[in-house]
Amino acid sequence: MNESIAVILPVYNKQNSLPVVYNQLISALEKGLMSNSFKLIFVDDASTDSSISILRNLKQNDNRVELIELDHNVGQLKAMEIGLAKADADILVFTSSDTQNPIENIVTLCRAIQNGHDLAIGYRESSTERDPSSYLSRIFYGVLKFFINGMPPGGFDMGAFDSGLAVELRKLDFGKIAIQGDVLRLAKNPFYTPITRNTDKLDTSNWKLGQKIMYALKFARYINWLKVFLFFVSVTAICLMVWFGLF
Repeated sequence: MNESIAVILPVYNKQNSLPVVYNQLISALEKGLMSNSFKLIFVDDASTDSSISILRNLKQNDNRVELIELDHNVGQLKAMEIGLAKADADILVFTSSDTQNPIENIVTLCRAIQNGHDLAIGYRESSTERDPSSYLSRIFYGVLKFFINGMPPGGFDMGAFDSGLAVELRKLDFGKIAIQGDVLRLAKNPFYTPITRNTDKLDTSNWKLGQKIMYALKFARYINWLKVFLFFVSVTAICLMVWFGLF
């Protein structure tokens, strides 16, 4: 694989996950993709645990590791935006710095970009998570897929895109948007592959339920409201026909 690859990884308090994620990334890139032209861009979002020390050590021992240290917490999406601004590659990968998204899937995602897709998504087909917020997330994305073009069931937070799509994404303020909505809006030839989202047994999630709800509200701007209107008209019509014995 001759294309250059940049993997963008926001980090906040992932001290237990980082060594595992790093080793999995190296294995996927070197063995799975047979690539030597890649960068791992870690954006530390002012972690308060040992994450920054681990990242500095990785950078010192591997020149393919790039580290961006933020002096105050800006959130995962803004950290991703900062990483994207520093990334210069043919293929750009985004994923979290934990073991929830199976890292080996980046092989499939990068090959899809190599084969001409501008966006490759690893969507959550199944999950081993059993906490209440994970169930709510699945229900939310299950409904959302009917009203946002291209939204896969289960949603996604792992994927890859080409340099052309990267140019368009760099124009956006990630703090003001639901990034999945804009990625789908901008992509011309997306590719989808199912993944199983794992329970994070190494570090705790930094996304609280309230934050998830606030982020979910941002999807309103991407909804096809004509579809919503037609859906409720159809449901109302069916209910009326049942009520009057016509159905």
